[in-house]
Amino acid sequence: MNSKGTIEIRKKEGCTYMKMMQKKIRSLLYAGLGLVLCVLLCGGVGMTAQAADSKTYGDFTYEESKNGITITGYAGDETELVIPGEIAGKRVTSIGNWAFEWCRGLTSIVLPQSITNIGMGSFYYCMSLKSITLPEGLTSIGANAFSNCSGMTNITLPDSVISIGDSAFSGCRGLTSITIPDSVVNIGSGVFSVCEGLASITVSKGNKYYDSRDNCNAIIKTESNTLVCACKKTVIPEDITCIGDSVFEYREDLTNITLPDGVISIGDSAFKGCTSLINVTLPDGVISIGDSAFEGCSGMISITLPESVTSIGDHAFSNCSGLTSITLPDSATSIGWGSFYKCSRLTSIVIPNGVTSIGAFTFGECSSLTSIIIPYGITSIGNDAFFRCSSLTSITIPDSVISISFSVFLYCSSLTSITIPKSVKYVGDGVFSDCDNLVITCYKNSEIHKYAMKNNIPVKLIGDTATPGDTSGDDSGNGGTTDPTPVSYTHLTLPTIA
Repeated sequence: MNSKGTIEIRKKEGCTYMKMMQKKIRSLLYAGLGLVLCVLLCGGVGMTAQAADSKTYGDFTYEESKNGITITGYAGDETELVIPGEIAGKRVTSIGNWAFEWCRGLTSIVLPQSITNIGMGSFYYCMSLKSITLPEGLTSIGANAFSNCSGMTNITLPDSVISIGDSAFSGCRGLTSITIPDSVVNIGSGVFSVCEGLASITVSKGNKYYDSRDNCNAIIKTESNTLVCACKKTVIPEDITCIGDSVFEYREDLTNITLPDGVISIGDSAFKGCTSLINVTLPDGVISIGDSAFEGCSGMISITLPESVTSIGDHAFSNCSGLTSITLPDSATSIGWGSFYKCSRLTSIVIPNGVTSIGAFTFGECSSLTSIIIPYGITSIGNDAFFRCSSLTSITIPDSVISISFSVFLYCSSLTSITIPKSVKYVGDGVFSDCDNLVITCYKNSEIHKYAMKNNIPVKLIGDTATPGDTSGDDSGNGGTTDPTPVSYTHLTLPTIA
């Protein structure tokens, strides 16, 4: 990336195989969950049992196991801390999960040489921490271990480290350089996300699993050609096929990016929170866009998705408040829930024919949306799908739809007419709440007709004489009209309002 915040691509001859990175399923088990459940279910018995297992040594709390001592907490106020290498005649081998979280006064920590594991969130939000020496023999650094240690300017990973967990150093804004040793075999997602000062990333040439080919200032997973970590001086090699999870997350300096022609997938949260990102060029061949991939890219006005895209993840473009237009390719078969949530300037959209469902909150709070085409083939509309779409005036639901979930059109204050086929068998609660001027067009005795009558919503009937009280009138001379021929609605077209 140059000084203006534009990602460059370094061309390289030769084509390596393309391998689509499978979406990682990440699950973090938070410390104390089991204890809370036990207290709730057992009336405090679990609390006593936990306290019995925990021991103290000065200001430290610890637990014993056959593998040695694990430091589980610290109650002191020292700024320069030396962690003991031995307690009760046993070696201290591990820093437990969240042991020193929010110890904001700590400026330096000395770890004993016996430490082999630093647990999840061990030094989370130790914002004043500037110096820590990781011992030789350390093998694993847990997820969020040093997350938001913004005062730390440098750290040396020993040659013994095998695994670095998700977001281990995320938010270390003062960190300027990092070298990944030969020993590392696993690097999680977002390890160096929101490290604004990071200008140099190097992978040792002896590493068999990761590389920094062509001095690209990035970490690349060698086998899959996946960009795993980037910094402000990253130059994306031409042979990259996947943009990994959280690679550019919250890079507020990033304004433009053009991805190499070989890229086939964009990972979860890859560009999340890049508020200055204006121009994005996606190559032909991109197949999937991950969850929250462009969430919160408020500076982006438009984006064209190539015809190769089949999958758009949950919240992929949510909170893109500057987005006025987007073209969804015919190839798309899956649009995740909340994918365009709070795109407040989006005026129109066409849903591809291959999509079979509209998920929850997909277009929620798209307050400028005046035109949308829903194809025949959609079978379900999820809850709050058009919540607060206050510019929508009329809608036709295709006769492939079976289910309309709760609050789908909640607070669509401008909605005056909607046509719903008799294929709809389920209608959730509050679908039309606060749609005060709405008249529903439907078939007599259909599920939606029954729903409307129950909720005192005016109706106009299709293909049958109306019952007393219906706005369409009846055959007794009440002035209404009926349509003698049932109409099959196969798509939805909303008029564009000036």
